[in-house]
Amino acid sequence: MVHVLFVIRSLNIGGAEQQLIELVRHIDRSRFFISVATFYDGGALRPEIEGLEGVQVFSLGKRSRWDLLVLMRQLQKLIHQLKPDVIHSYLDTANVVCLLIGKLCRVPVVWGIRSSFVDFSDYCWTDAFVYRLGAWLSPLAAGIIVNSEAGKKYHASKGYHIQKMYVVPNGIDTRVYYPDREAGLRVRCEWGVSADDQLVGMIARLDVIKDYPTYLRAISQLARNGSRARFVCVGDGDAQYLRQLIDLAEELGISERLLWVGARRDMPAVYNALDLLVLSSYGEGFSNVIAEAMACGVPCVVTDVGDSALIVGNTGRVVPVRNPQAMAEAVQSLLAVSPEKRGVLKEAARQRIQTEFNSALMAQRTESILKNSASVC
Repeated sequence: MVHVLFVIRSLNIGGAEQQLIELVRHIDRSRFFISVATFYDGGALRPEIEGLEGVQVFSLGKRSRWDLLVLMRQLQKLIHQLKPDVIHSYLDTANVVCLLIGKLCRVPVVWGIRSSFVDFSDYCWTDAFVYRLGAWLSPLAAGIIVNSEAGKKYHASKGYHIQKMYVVPNGIDTRVYYPDREAGLRVRCEWGVSADDQLVGMIARLDVIKDYPTYLRAISQLARNGSRARFVCVGDGDAQYLRQLIDLAEELGISERLLWVGARRDMPAVYNALDLLVLSSYGEGFSNVIAEAMACGVPCVVTDVGDSALIVGNTGRVVPVRNPQAMAEAVQSLLAVSPEKRGVLKEAARQRIQTEFNSALMAQRTESILKNSASVC
């Protein structure tokens, strides 16, 4: 048995957090014993991972952004207590902290990196510092798992040790995400959207990298072109940023056909409520949202970032970043297809996820890397 300690900042709703749960759920328990540690206690996804049989979940007791000494001391104590064979950390800060403490405790550390582009001018200076520190320390990691080919190229160009990198695309559980018309109709009813309305949705946290303004301007263009579709934004984030987006929607004159519904836990039903998913990000690695929507048979219009085009293949449309006109044209073209063509696209989208991006395949690839890394020490 290989004992793996997973470490992540929190179990709030997010792509990395959901993929951690997906990996833990599908990893071979006859070969791996699993523990999970979070910097912060709580989180909307914590009950989900605590509900998995045989999984230990610990909080490292971090109380604030600068509470690093307590964090590192608690992590060191936990490693001495659990004696894991390998640590698998997720995202920049956890990667750096785990590597430093892992070296002290003589435990190999495998990093998890999820992005393929970050504009640090949009974030705090500490984020840029930790990222550069990660590049400098990366040769000391036992392995670096990136979830996209684009992410591998990007991080290598920024100084990360490419010889340590492995690409493991995210995995989607198609037993959870599948076409379910009745579930979608229930969500539509809750939102006041009829079964006959065309409904387009963007599902993403309220973060500047998701570029909601391009989505809103594309809606404005569609309205000017005579589209009668309705639109929804699903996701939570900074309240001030949300206010700016709502003000922009009012300025564009699209508020009456646009819903803001916050974050949801019933995501399979939300995807099934949509006729089309849009993702307007200017930076992604592997987007769970795209793959989950496709598993539910929802065609997608996405920007050409990260591995989004690779995920979509020929089942949707790919447009340049920050181009509302191109996005509006792509949305209109898919909304206008015949019912027969839509059925073909829906089936092709689901089949692509089942074949190329399923959870079992993701778990098998990760297991191999973790086992080999554990044997290093």
